[in-house]
Amino acid sequence: MTSILKVDDIEYSNITYTKPEKKGNIYYSSIGYETSKSTMPLYIQTPRMKCMSIGSDILEKKNATILTEIMNDDYSIYDCLLKIDEQNITHTFQKSKEWFQKELPMEIIEDMYKTDIKACKEDETQTLRFKVPIIRNKMECTIYDQHKNYLTIESIQPDTEVIFILHIKGLRFLKQHYYCEYYISQIKVCTSNPQFSILTNYMIDDEEDDISIIENEVIDEEVIETPYQRNQRKEKILKEINLKKNVRQKIDQEILELQKQVNEI
Repeated sequence: MTSILKVDDIEYSNITYTKPEKKGNIYYSSIGYETSKSTMPLYIQTPRMKCMSIGSDILEKKNATILTEIMNDDYSIYDCLLKIDEQNITHTFQKSKEWFQKELPMEIIEDMYKTDIKACKEDETQTLRFKVPIIRNKMECTIYDQHKNYLTIESIQPDTEVIFILHIKGLRFLKQHYYCEYYISQIKVCTSNPQFSILTNYMIDDEEDDISIIENEVIDEEVIETPYQRNQRKEKILKEINLKKNVRQKIDQEILELQKQVNEI
């Protein structure tokens, strides 16, 4: 079971970090969230935002992301991510001797830390870009509409309203800098055109509900096969069937032509 936190419910002092461990050429510190029962992965539900990306283009990009725009002057997710950045920097400073065997000045740590959150510009609507997890050229997050129907990536279109579940995963330390790694774990697309209705886990907390924390299973990149992957596999099989049908029709037509030639002899 995993807790999904609304932005306003986060206690930033409850964010936890593991000591960085070497993974290949980098060091990685996993981020969690401490509750009264245990330490859980940190998942955050965003408010509604306006999508500015085209779903079919996402997988074609080297860095798969979805660009969004703040709606209704709701800057809560923007402020939340800034506070997480501040917490990351503060904790790194406090743990610098334990983590790096020497105390690093705050100025150096602030200079090392990189963030994708851009400062708000006056008279401009704030935009935020979120990473989409991709494994073997397939998107590893599920998409639903407001009726809990499963959608495909094509449902992501500019000007549609979306809600994300974000997984704040950890701190990635490179040679000269470090940053916080987080990505979209689930998407709700507010659309009037539902596609496929399937029985599977749903985690989005609709705005009319009063529940601030939802406990449910999260479909994440560790899942062997997501509903999206199953749909892709099904489409591939159907395409192969159609291809074979076309080949068979072509052969049947050739046989008819040859039979016609025989009859004319």
